[in-house]
Amino acid sequence: MARPTPWHRIMAIGLLAVTTALVVAGCGGSTRTAAKHATVVGDPVIYPGVSPAQLAAEQVVRTSFLTATISPLADKPGHGPGVVWISAYPTFTLQLRSLEDGHLIGPLLRSVGTISASPTAGGSVIAVESYGCRSDVVRIDPTTGYARLIRVLPQGAGNSVVSPNGRYLAYLTYPSPQSCSAIRQPTHPVKTIINPGGPAQFLPSVVAVVNLTTGVTVRAATKNPGNPPFGLAWSPDGKMLATVDSANNSITLLSAARPDLATARQIKASRGCGFVTTTWIRSGLVAVEGCNRQEIDLSPRTLVELTPAGRPVTTWRLAACINGVTVVSDPSARHVLVEEDLGYGNGSPCGKPRPGGWDTRIAEVRGSRLSTIANFPPRQGYPFLVGW
Repeated sequence: MARPTPWHRIMAIGLLAVTTALVVAGCGGSTRTAAKHATVVGDPVIYPGVSPAQLAAEQVVRTSFLTATISPLADKPGHGPGVVWISAYPTFTLQLRSLEDGHLIGPLLRSVGTISASPTAGGSVIAVESYGCRSDVVRIDPTTGYARLIRVLPQGAGNSVVSPNGRYLAYLTYPSPQSCSAIRQPTHPVKTIINPGGPAQFLPSVVAVVNLTTGVTVRAATKNPGNPPFGLAWSPDGKMLATVDSANNSITLLSAARPDLATARQIKASRGCGFVTTTWIRSGLVAVEGCNRQEIDLSPRTLVELTPAGRPVTTWRLAACINGVTVVSDPSARHVLVEEDLGYGNGSPCGKPRPGGWDTRIAEVRGSRLSTIANFPPRQGYPFLVGW
């Protein structure tokens, strides 16, 4: 039986049927006017719902982290294979939350496109709104809520992470660009065909790094679009990127200046195990390791710190019944946050979906233990960890 997947994780990695359909159909854009040039610098804009006084009062440096939520898709089935009528697209909301207890400080960005984001060492946030065929890159000041459009990418961009010096953006994308037109919430139901074919029905299989000032981009593609890389993390010196190879569940280390997946060095997990996700810290890497015979990403139980050579140094025990896990480090590359999606997994009692849905747990690595910061029940809209 196919295992269920949390709604927010489907959205975050690009499997949502609506997103796929929009990419293939050549639709894309944002609630702002579509940009016509590769580089666009917009006037500062404050997003609705942001309270500058509240944001400043929270002392955002090292006391907050980023999450995103997704509003429900409003649709109904049509006639024929894969035909759906959509009356409202999901809306992503980027949020700033307190590191003390996870409470919401304020929203930073709302978009019909999928949102990925990461903070910079200087305190700003680089967010990417991906519409399948193109992506808007904005710089946000979390202390005021002001945002500036700094670049438009001619392709979809997911899992974006900014380099330690703030000059480069790494992201996952597709082999070829799609045609693009503006998109907004429909005024009447829109007929859509789910997964009509083409590369967009696969997960992103290209690692790209763009210079945010010049727009110069380097790319590296997998041999098979069915074996996409999972996640991206910068090394503290900004020279390397780490990702997880879904073909063999190893950690792949790429040159940021000249990424090449075919020749990249790989770090393999212990025998019979594989890595699910990873991030970079100053002493090496922190990764999630799964050792299940089937679907190692289902119910992984170990968080492990690795030296740059791949030797295990420290381990932490994860919760049971995990169906999705994310790890991120802060801009100093000294601290790690972990998101665990709890409610389904391998074996009893994890093998049956929880009737009330998934809980999202956010924890920080503190010494020899994982210290819980917040638990979000399903009624809170599945906030998922984006960056720190």
